Amino acid sequence: MLLYIVPFSPPTPDKPGISLSPPDSPDRTSVNVVLRVKNCESAYKELSSNGVEFLTVPQKPLWGGLRAFARDPDGYLIEVEEEPDKGDDPPPLF
Repeated sequence: MLLYIVPFSPPTPDKPGISLSPPDSPDRTSVNVVLRVKNCESAYKELSSNGVEFLTVPQKPLWGGLRAFARDPDGYLIEVEEEPDKGDDPPPLF
């Protein structure tokens, strides 16, 4: 499988009237690409050492696991995510 992101595309015959474009503000994005990894801390360190600038260090969300966010050159949000341990209880909804 090959995954790639198309940041810009005008309308085409197979998607009439639909254009793709990068976010126009760094505070908004229409896409969050999630890369699931076995070890978020290791992925964070490796990617950081190769020039990826993360928004924060990896953090544990309410649902468990571990994740860190970065932006690609077009402003799309990229999430590096580690699954929660099987023994983690899900958080209460309310």
